[in-house]
Amino acid sequence: MSMKASFIALVTIFIASGGLASTNLCAHKAPISCTFIGANKDVLVETSSRSSNNERRSLQARQDSNGTQPVSVCGTQCDTHCYNPDGGGPDPKDCHVIADALRFESENSGPTFDIPFGENSTITLSYQNCSSLFVNQEDSGVDLTYCKVEWANTIDDLAQNCPSTEIDHGGICLGPQQDWFIQVQHGPELRTPTN
Repeated sequence: MSMKASFIALVTIFIASGGLASTNLCAHKAPISCTFIGANKDVLVETSSRSSNNERRSLQARQDSNGTQPVSVCGTQCDTHCYNPDGGGPDPKDCHVIADALRFESENSGPTFDIPFGENSTITLSYQNCSSLFVNQEDSGVDLTYCKVEWANTIDDLAQNCPSTEIDHGGICLGPQQDWFIQVQHGPELRTPTN
């Protein structure tokens, strides 16, 4: 057994034994929020920003203070590009689990999500070896709203069209003004929730 396989097996046993609480999975990044979504609550969601603490106010607090509503980019076409350097991409099956979790959440908690403005505010979804990011690059202080099903469809599209079997290692779908993008990439394999 290789050293990497031994390490993964050891960490998997540690996690399965309850040695790591799911809330600790995000402690190293100091995200704005960290939770799990999907029918099985197995997709990790991290919301983060490199913005100052003043900009990390809740969406409701910003709406109350300035009356600004998020700008919807649902239905906006994005331009897809695969990453071509050799290096192994995400497993399309793992990415599909993330897409299905978004579809489940769309049906059960509402069709859209908001992503606050800030220096590259990011929502990251992770399952097994696949991660997908939605990044708000809007620099004029505008929060964005996007449709969960559209993000799911983009994840499936990028995972199928930019798979590791084609020497690609994921891809990106860039908004028309380059103010937001969705990325699919190989993700950490040890992000698994504990019960």
